[in-house]
Amino acid sequence: MNGLIRRAAVASGAAALALGSAAGVTVATGTAAQAASSCTTSGPTTTCTYTGAGTYSFSVPQGVTSLDVVAVGAAGGAGAPVANPVSPGGPGASVEDTAVPVSTYQGQALAVIVGGVGGNGTFGFGTAVGGAGGSPGGGGAGGDPNGSSSLVAGNGGGGGFSGLLDPSGTTALVIAGAGGGGGNTNVDGTQNPGGAGDTGSGGGAGGSIGLGPDGAGGGGTSTGGGTGGASFAFGVSGSNGTSLAGGQGARSDFFEADTSGGGGGGGYFGGGGGGNGGCCGAGGGGGSSFGITGLTNEATATTAASVTITYQTPVPDLSLSDSAPATAVSGNSYRYTLTATNTGGQGAAGTSVTDSFPASLHVTSATTTQGTCTTTAKKGGPVTCTVGTLAAGTSATITITVTPTKPGTVSDNAQVTATNVTSDADDSATVKVTVQGN
Repeated sequence: MNGLIRRAAVASGAAALALGSAAGVTVATGTAAQAASSCTTSGPTTTCTYTGAGTYSFSVPQGVTSLDVVAVGAAGGAGAPVANPVSPGGPGASVEDTAVPVSTYQGQALAVIVGGVGGNGTFGFGTAVGGAGGSPGGGGAGGDPNGSSSLVAGNGGGGGFSGLLDPSGTTALVIAGAGGGGGNTNVDGTQNPGGAGDTGSGGGAGGSIGLGPDGAGGGGTSTGGGTGGASFAFGVSGSNGTSLAGGQGARSDFFEADTSGGGGGGGYFGGGGGGNGGCCGAGGGGGSSFGITGLTNEATATTAASVTITYQTPVPDLSLSDSAPATAVSGNSYRYTLTATNTGGQGAAGTSVTDSFPASLHVTSATTTQGTCTTTAKKGGPVTCTVGTLAAGTSATITITVTPTKPGTVSDNAQVTATNVTSDADDSATVKVTVQGN
């Protein structure tokens, strides 16, 4: 159900997200932003892992039509150390889309985003700066912008989302929601943690202050940002989450100088910023997650933010067809037509086609649409045509003209090979011709 809801969001245009304006994301260009050592191949399977906050690129190989993508969103920053235990930031989400379609992106660079952890809160006299939001999309925590004569708590910033986007950086393919920033712990020791990234039912809400109507930042959903937490008395509310970006935590004000809210986590839709209150600031909400074909293996992250892309390595696969007339007349020439086709997803290197005949057939000519043909003997050949690299999805046609010298039934023996292809049954072909007397 959760995956279906998110697919519906794509159909309505909700996935066309303006990263530059919503989250300050700079999409990498080119095809090798991440070191080649990040990708490993075992048999037909290639796995590329991206770690460390930042924007990378993944070039979709020719022949690859689908990707398995696992994304882990970043955690929010911890709240200000006003009281122990300190309120933690919310964890990010770990999500997987097993069938991301990429046929239309072959040869193009997709944007890979690894979110940054939200900044931790600070605590002190006069001023305290809230933790910065993790890039991209994490909301900043509130602080005291004007200064105060009392103790001030600036709480945790929201984490940045992780995921995969199209080459333009405007359409989400997979996004893992990030955790919200933590508020500060209540005077009774009750923690106000940040909300967790979305693992199936929307981002988690931040911890609520519990004094007055002030409250936690709401979690982002599949259709909208989380609501900013309300504030107590003269306080300032947290801002709402938006597409990709978490809301700003409520700042401290003149009447409640020691409180501020945690920032919302980034996500498909960001979590709301936490509100502030007479003693404490509430946690920010977690961001929502998204998969273009639905998500599986949704769980609360237990590792740092990352993106892992797995795909089946395309390989070449050859086939050979052989045709000739059913009957021929001794002394009159006829033709064999051979077609070598690469039905795989990668070029077949060093492709060669060989056809041999009985001695009663004299080879008079051999031509190919790609490469060159030679024969070692007029009687029976064989004919060898060096095709070279046969690109994926292409064919080479070979025409061999022979002249039969006596009646009977004759058969040729044709075979196609390549240096990077394992031969199978459809790599050879033969055809029988009945030669009549003249």
